[in-house]
Amino acid sequence: MAREGEIQHYAGVRASQGTDGKARLLAAVFAQKERLFLFSPVLLGVGISLYFSLRTEPPSWLCLSAPLLLAALLFGLWPRRLQNGVFYMLALMAISGFLLSAGVAVAKARTMLVSAPILEKPMGPVDVVGRIAALETLEAGEGVRLLLRDLAVEDIAPADTPHTIRIKVRRMPLEGLRPGDRISVLAELNPPSAPVAPGAYDFQRMAYFRQMGAFGFSYREPVVIGRAAAGASLWLESLRQHIIGRIARVIPLREAGIANALMTGERTAIAAADMDDMRNSGLVHIISISGLHISMIAGVIFFTLRLAMACFPTFAVYHPIKKYAAIGALLFTVLYTGLVGATVPTVRSVIMTGLVLLAVMLDRIPVSLRVVAIAALIILATVPEAVVGPSFQMSFAAVMGLVAFYEATRDQWVAVYRRCGWFRRGLIYLAGICVTTVIASIATAPFSIYHFQQFANYGLLANLLAVPLTSFVIMPAMLLGYLLMPLGWEAPALWAMGQGISGMIGISHFVANLPHAVSMPYAWPLSALLCFSAGWIFLCLLQGWGRLLSVVPVIAGIITVLIASPPDLLISASGKLMAVKDPEGKVYMSTVKAEKFVAESWMRVLGRGGEIPEILLSHPAAACDEWACRLTLKDKKISFAFHSAAHGEECRWADIVLADDPVRVRPCMAKTTIDRFDVWKNGVHAIWLNEETIQSVGERRGHRPWTISNSR
Repeated sequence: MAREGEIQHYAGVRASQGTDGKARLLAAVFAQKERLFLFSPVLLGVGISLYFSLRTEPPSWLCLSAPLLLAALLFGLWPRRLQNGVFYMLALMAISGFLLSAGVAVAKARTMLVSAPILEKPMGPVDVVGRIAALETLEAGEGVRLLLRDLAVEDIAPADTPHTIRIKVRRMPLEGLRPGDRISVLAELNPPSAPVAPGAYDFQRMAYFRQMGAFGFSYREPVVIGRAAAGASLWLESLRQHIIGRIARVIPLREAGIANALMTGERTAIAAADMDDMRNSGLVHIISISGLHISMIAGVIFFTLRLAMACFPTFAVYHPIKKYAAIGALLFTVLYTGLVGATVPTVRSVIMTGLVLLAVMLDRIPVSLRVVAIAALIILATVPEAVVGPSFQMSFAAVMGLVAFYEATRDQWVAVYRRCGWFRRGLIYLAGICVTTVIASIATAPFSIYHFQQFANYGLLANLLAVPLTSFVIMPAMLLGYLLMPLGWEAPALWAMGQGISGMIGISHFVANLPHAVSMPYAWPLSALLCFSAGWIFLCLLQGWGRLLSVVPVIAGIITVLIASPPDLLISASGKLMAVKDPEGKVYMSTVKAEKFVAESWMRVLGRGGEIPEILLSHPAAACDEWACRLTLKDKKISFAFHSAAHGEECRWADIVLADDPVRVRPCMAKTTIDRFDVWKNGVHAIWLNEETIQSVGERRGHRPWTISNSR
C-alpha cells in the first residue's frame, strides 16, 4: 500500500505540473480507484452483450479459453502492479479484458446449458400429453394458460420434443386441474414468434432461455390422466393456487387480479384496461415485484420482530435482537421471493436486501453502490441473458441512480430528519417519494422508449398519490393476510388490501386519462440507448470531476435521436401486411384485418402507438386497383403488388416493389424488390427511403441457436 501511495503521489505531482500526459492519466485513474470495483459488472455485462450481438455462434473453445489466457496474464501482472504506473495500467487492462471475455464465456456456457428442442413449423391439431408445471388464470372469460413439461407430442420423436410448451385453454370449467396433474389435450402448436421488426424484442431468444419450445391453444378441455405427484416446485405452485383461491373469496374480481400479482407473482388475471392505465400513469412498477415490495416486507418484518423481542427486557439486554430481527426478515423475504417467482427485479431486490441485512448483522453500512454491483454480478453470472432484457436494464438503472444519489446526500437527509417533528417528517417522506420518482423516471426513460416506445408524463403525480397508499395500506394488509391465512382469519386483511388496490386503480385511471398523460415516440436506435446508458453509468459510478465524462455520451445520444428516423416502409414475414409512413407521420397499411398484433407493434415502432392505421387505398397520393397500389414518396416510386399478374408492369414503373407473391419477372427493372421469398427467408423487412437502407430481421439477428426461420 505504501508503494501504491508513492505512485499516486508521483502521478498527482507530475499531473499538477502539466509535464507528463501519462502521469495525468494515471492520476485520473487513481482518483477513481475506490470506484473501480463498481465497473466489474459493467464490463461483464458488456461482454455478455457482445456475445448476443454476434450474428453467428462463436466456437466454444474460443469463448472458454480467452478468459483463461487473460487470467494467466493477470496472474503474472498482479504482483508487479505496484512497481510503476505502467504495470498498474496493464493490470487494469488485463482485468478489463478478463471481465469482457468472461462475459462472453458465461453467456456461451448458459446457451449450451439450456439448449432444448424448439418447434420449427406450426403443427396441429395434435395430441399432447404432459404434466402441468404451472397454471395461470387469465383475465375474466379468457380461460387459463398451462405450462406443460414431461411431454409426449404426436408426430414428434422424443429427442425432438420440446422441454416446455405453453397452451392456452379457453374451454371451461377447469376447476379440476391442479399443478402436477398429467393431462391429455388436443392442441395447435406454433414455434416462438420472430421479432416484429428489425431490432424489436426477440421473443424467440426469451423462449429459448426459458426452454419453451412451442406455444399454442387447445381445441377442447384437457383430460386428466394422472393426478399430481409430490415435489417442492409443485407444492409451491399448489400453494400459489391456494392463495389465489383465498383471494377470490374476499376481493372482487377486478382488484383480485392485482392482489394475485402482489401475493403470488401471477399477473395474467389483471384486466387489460387496468394494465394499460398502470403503464400510462407510471404505476406499473407497483405490480411488478421489485425493490419497493421486498424492502417494505423486510422492513415491516424487521421492525415487528425487533419490537416484539424488545417487549422482553431481559432477553433484549442479553441478546443482539437487531441481528435476530435481520435474520428473520431475510428468511421471510427469501420465502416471499420463492412464492412470487424469481424474476430479475425480484432476485436483484432480494440479493440487495439480503446484503443490507447481512451488513446490519455485521454492523456495517447497509446500502452502497458495492451492494448494487455485487447483486448485478450474481445475476449476470447466473442468468446472463437478462442483460439484454428490459427488466434487468430498467431495474438496475433505477436502483443505481437512487443509491448513488442517496449515498451522496445521506448526511443531509439524516440531519434534516433529526431536527424535524412528525409533521415535517411526513413532508420529508413525500419529498423522498418525489425525488425517488424523478430519479427513477430519468434512469428508466431511455429504456422505456427503446423497448416500449412509451413514457408516462405524469408519473410523479401518480406515484405521489399511490406510493403512500401502497406503503401504509396495501403491503401491510398483504403481509397480515399471509400471517393469518394458515388460521383461516385472512378475510379482514384481504378486504383492506382490496380497498387499497381499488384506490390505486382509481388513481391510475385518473392520471392515465389526463390530457397528454403518455408520450409515444418512435423506437430509438440501439446506438442512442447505448450512449444514454454509458452517460448514466459514468454519472452514477464515477466521482468528482470524472462525472463530467457523462456529458459526452449523453450529447452523442441526443444527436443520434435527433438525426435518426423510423423506417418509411415495412413488410411482414408473411408478405400479407405492408405499411408506409408518409412525411406527415400518418401510417397507412395494406390491410387492417390481418396480423393485428404485428400491426399494433408497427404503430409503436413508428411512433403512432395507440392510433388506428389508415388503409393504404385511402392515401391521397395512392393510385390503386385490385392488383397493386402505386405511391410516390420522397422521390421514390413504390409499388405494393397484390397479384402476380401485375409484377411485370410494376417492375417497369417502380423503384421499389413490395410483393406478397414471388416476383418471377426476369429481369425486374425495379432497383429494390422484396417478395414472398425474401420475407420467407429473412422475415420482416424495413426500408428507409432517404438513406436507401434496407434491414431485415434475419440479417439483423443472423443464425443463432434461438433463431428460427425458413432458411435455417
